Amino acid sequence: MDMKLIFLIGGVVVLLGGLVFLGNLKDDNSDNLKKENPKVKTFDVEGDKFELKDMNDMGEVLVYEIVDKKSRSELPEILIDENGRLISVCIGKKSTGGYDLSVDKIYINDDIITAEINLKEPGSEPVTQAFTYPCISFRILTELDKGRYQIKVILKDKLMNQNMFKFFDYE
Repeated sequence: MDMKLIFLIGGVVVLLGGLVFLGNLKDDNSDNLKKENPKVKTFDVEGDKFELKDMNDMGEVLVYEIVDKKSRSELPEILIDENGRLISVCIGKKSTGGYDLSVDKIYINDDIITAEINLKEPGSEPVTQAFTYPCISFRILTELDKGRYQIKVILKDKLMNQNMFKFFDYE
C-alpha cells in the first residue's frame, strides 16, 4: 500500500473515532454538579461586608453630573452626603498642584455602583508648590431604588488602578 493512503485511512479512522467519542459524551451527573457562580471574594471592613464580583458585565450605565463642590480630605476616601445623592472622590493630600480627576464612566450591577475615575498626575509643566487636596464630586441623576448600596471607585492612572469601597444608604 502507498504511505499516503495509509495516512489518509488512519486520519479518517481517528477523526471518526473522535466524533463518535464526542457524540457519546454527556453529563450524567449534571443534576449533582454545583453550578459555578462568578468569582466572589468577600471581606469585612469595620463590620461591613464587601463583595468583589467578576465584573465582566458592566450592568446599567448611570447618568451623572459633575458638581462644583469643594471637598477636602487629607486621606484618600469617598465622601457621600446624608441621602446618598452626592458623591465626592478624594485622593488625599498631595505635595504639589497639577493633579486632575475626571469621571470615565459610572455604572451599576446589582447593588454595586462602580465609578471609574481617571487620575492625571503632574507632568513636566510648572505646578503649584503647595499642598493640594484633589477631589471630584458628582451627582447620580439616574433614579435608584431606595436601599443600601456599595460604591466601588476604580482610580485609574497611567501606572495602575487603585480601588476604594464604601457602603451608603440611598434615600
